[in-house]
Amino acid sequence: MSTMHLKAPAFRENYKNSIFKSLDELPDQLKEYFIAKADKSNKEPWISKLASQYLEFVTTGNRVHFETTDTNRRVHLVNLVIGELLTRNGTYMKNIGDGLWLIMEESSWETPGHMSIQKAGPGLPDPDQNIIDLRVGEMAATVSIIKLLLRDELDKVNKMFVKRINYELTRRVVLPYLNYDDYFWLGFNGKRVNNHNSWDNSNILRTALLGVEDETSLHEVVNRSIKSIDIFINQYPTDGGCDEGPTYWGWAGGRLIDYLELMTTVSAGRINWSANELLDKIGTFIYKVHISEDRYVNFADAQAKLAVEASAVYKFGHTFNDTTLKHFSSYVGQRYNYESIKTAADFLGSLSVFVSTLLTYSQIKDIEPKAPLPQNFYFKDLQVFTARTEAGSTKGLFIAGKAGTNHESHNHNDVGNYIIYANGKPFIIDVGVGVYNNETFSKDRYKIWSMQSQWHNCPTINGIQQNHGNKYEASGVSYSSTEDTIKFSADIAGAYPKEADVKISRAGTKWQIRIGIVGYIFRQKPFRSKHFRIGKVLRVSMNGIDRYVHHLIFFDGNTGALKLVVLIGDPLVKYDGCV
Repeated sequence: MSTMHLKAPAFRENYKNSIFKSLDELPDQLKEYFIAKADKSNKEPWISKLASQYLEFVTTGNRVHFETTDTNRRVHLVNLVIGELLTRNGTYMKNIGDGLWLIMEESSWETPGHMSIQKAGPGLPDPDQNIIDLRVGEMAATVSIIKLLLRDELDKVNKMFVKRINYELTRRVVLPYLNYDDYFWLGFNGKRVNNHNSWDNSNILRTALLGVEDETSLHEVVNRSIKSIDIFINQYPTDGGCDEGPTYWGWAGGRLIDYLELMTTVSAGRINWSANELLDKIGTFIYKVHISEDRYVNFADAQAKLAVEASAVYKFGHTFNDTTLKHFSSYVGQRYNYESIKTAADFLGSLSVFVSTLLTYSQIKDIEPKAPLPQNFYFKDLQVFTARTEAGSTKGLFIAGKAGTNHESHNHNDVGNYIIYANGKPFIIDVGVGVYNNETFSKDRYKIWSMQSQWHNCPTINGIQQNHGNKYEASGVSYSSTEDTIKFSADIAGAYPKEADVKISRAGTKWQIRIGIVGYIFRQKPFRSKHFRIGKVLRVSMNGIDRYVHHLIFFDGNTGALKLVVLIGDPLVKYDGCV
């Protein structure tokens, strides 16, 4: 990629006109909703961010109190801005000015949970070092959009607003971004990156294209972002799988497509991604792990129920002319009556997410909603498979299982874990992740119960759980599929420390799909009754002796009832399923 194709002035004007056009075309009931929100915010006082809230992260571990206060302040401002953009009568400008000035006066836009990035460590923001984290990027993009859309109105209040915005964007974003190589998410230190890379780079690119007025700085920021985002793309698995799970896909792939779309638009289409197969696969990940309704395969730090950002799905579909993704974007939108735009800015007070949702609103609504619900899929790099009874339907059974490694981004010790759904409802589950605190991304992460293998559908052997790190992984992973049979097996002994005294641990599965029936088969002939059994067998060899654990699931086709029976052949092997 190159900045030689950038057409920033034309981009800004077109971007601004597109936003106002999309606002004008919103249904009256949505306009009334946003104006009512703005009226409510216009009557509310501005809340304060306290030093004690910053410090709670290091004193009690709590990061929610600060982040809630910070988000509420940002949402307060965005509510007023949307109201002003819809009415254009100056009703909200006084409070918009107050909110903007408060934010310009903040010591930092960062969150305590990411303050370990600064050399002084976590606690209070160091005035000698401005750092860039996710909230800084979001705020920079929000302020840049406000400047673009309300510049004339701000100047009427006082011309110092725009000057102050330019000053803060330079010192908080442009200079740190150009001069500090040690942010882990940039990828310049040779280490693995994650969703922070695409999330931060997309917001910083947006900030540069909309808010940076110095042409030299603009080109330097864009060039640096290209080098960094290339690292993210080059490290991405070739199967397009997101090892951080579907929740973080929204901030990994979801923000990547923002970046790609911005570069295509600002280059007037000269930078084109449509032939890039990997980038298309990154988009398709989200429907391949879709189970039913708002339920998704939730390995790693992922939630089982998820409100996927329809605009991100649509952008992938549009960029790669992928009709399946376009239909899925409408399916996601339909689940919320195509009104997810009402809450688009509520997460982090993100005006950029609101604008993305706004600009795709009418396109998504005009597409037939359809979830593809593929019969089966295997992510070879992630070593994750999914399978269901009937393609295109949530009826019957769905299973997802994984081998992989215990060194993934947002890792849980869960090699060999699996989940099962019946008729679209959970039966054997992954409990997911709790509220983040100061232990979550520290050396004490695996003291948290939800990160441990014993709280996943994995065996505890000789009283020993799985361990975390590069060397704790599955081996001998095998997957094959035919028209009616899926086989998946993995040696998961490598996920356990030597104290477990495991020589071989193989989780073997065989799915047979025929006449609407799915199962791990323990006999030659397929089940032809509506009442059938699903089984999983785990063989563990310890001290030269084979020991077995059987999971048997009995399904009543008339009532839809399921029953789980765990048969353990030896007390040294403990295997709990979360039902």
